[in-house]
Amino acid sequence: MGLTERADTGQRCEIDGADFAARFLEKHGITDGRVDTVWDGIALHTSYGFHPSPVFARRRPPEIAIAQDGIGIDLTGGPDQLPAGYADRVHAVYPRHGGARALTDAVIAQGLADPRERRRP
Repeated sequence: MGLTERADTGQRCEIDGADFAARFLEKHGITDGRVDTVWDGIALHTSYGFHPSPVFARRRPPEIAIAQDGIGIDLTGGPDQLPAGYADRVHAVYPRHGGARALTDAVIAQGLADPRERRRP
């Protein structure tokens, strides 16, 4: 969502997406700690390396590590990390529609449209 015009506020796409998701949940009556968990999962999904830390594991809900792993596998591959045939079954129900390529194109388009420093990873 952070790469869409609707959610883009000029922050990194992870933060824009997390803020957008939090607003959506709150608009629909979810105002408890689940909003924070969703925000963290989205905002931190590109922060690889944090969740293997024992300190991170003690301080953050497991959903954050699950989001990082799932998004990472989805975008960068790694079907060898999944049970045989699992990815095929998931993609039969939820087609990718060129997911990684579409994401790459959106990141490039946003960077070209607004190349300011705050867009840097």
